[in-house]
Amino acid sequence: MKLSGVVVICLACGLIGGCREDARTAADQRFDKELVRTLNNIGVENAILAQHTLYPYHFVPNGDRLNSLGQRDFAVLARHFTEHPGLLNVRQGADVSSELYQARVAYVTRRLQEAGIEP
Repeated sequence: MKLSGVVVICLACGLIGGCREDARTAADQRFDKELVRTLNNIGVENAILAQHTLYPYHFVPNGDRLNSLGQRDFAVLARHFTEHPGLLNVRQGADVSSELYQARVAYVTRRLQEAGIEP
């Protein structure tokens, strides 16, 4: 009986101790947040590189220019392709005309050349 009482008291102390607020500084918390953000960005960039594709949603609707998402993804790809050659796909999409698709390919090709990458 005495042993089980001691075990209960130890467990209760452990639970109470685990409920206290973390005494870390604001700088530590900012560091942790930035670390998580950095790791998330690395994961996103790895996904962009694995796809190596610009889809219709990367372009402004009915236009040949990249939207903000497309610009971000293109920047990741261009930075990678400056050191590591590879393929960059541009998907046409079911509702994109051949003319618009060709304009998008030409735009991406120009942007690659401006970044010093030969298509």
